[in-house]
This record gives sequence, structure tokens and C-alpha cells, in this order.
Amino acid sequence: MPCVSLDPSFDRPLFVDRNQVKARDCGLCRKCRAPDSTVDHFVPLWTGGSDESENKQTLCAPCHDEKTAQEPLSAPMAFDQPIAEGH
Repeated sequence: MPCVSLDPSFDRPLFVDRNQVKARDCGLCRKCRAPDSTVDHFVPLWTGGSDESENKQTLCAPCHDEKTAQEPLSAPMAFDQPIAEGH
């Protein structure tokens, strides 16, 4: 049962999902319980994590920054083509 009501003004799927995650987590950071949290992926998408709500949590900005600092330093390169000469 959600702790907070969903904002009906955000009816696009991305915002509905984020609102559902925030409601599930009562709008609080899952680490320190601070309010005003953002939605974060437990396992980042670029490392193979899913975009499902089970892989999302709410974190405040300081806790999100701390978590991000502990992640690997670089994402896999998305570029398959070599850089053209002169660029």
C-alpha cells in the first residue's frame, strides 16, 4: 500500500513509474530516510541493470552521490566506430 499519493499530472509512463517507486518508498531516501528523494537504479542500466521498478530505489542527493562515487569509474563505450582522422 503506497505511503504517498501519486501525482496525476504526470501520466506519462516514465513519471508514473517514478511516482510509484517514490510511493513504495514513502518518498524517503532508502538509506538515510531523508525526504525529497530522487529515483535511482540499484544496478545501473549501463552495467546491465533493468529498468523495472524492482531495480529502483529512492535516494537523497547526498546518498545518491555517495553510491555513484562507489560505482565503476567508467561506463562501457557506446561507440563501435573509430574516430575519424582530423576530429
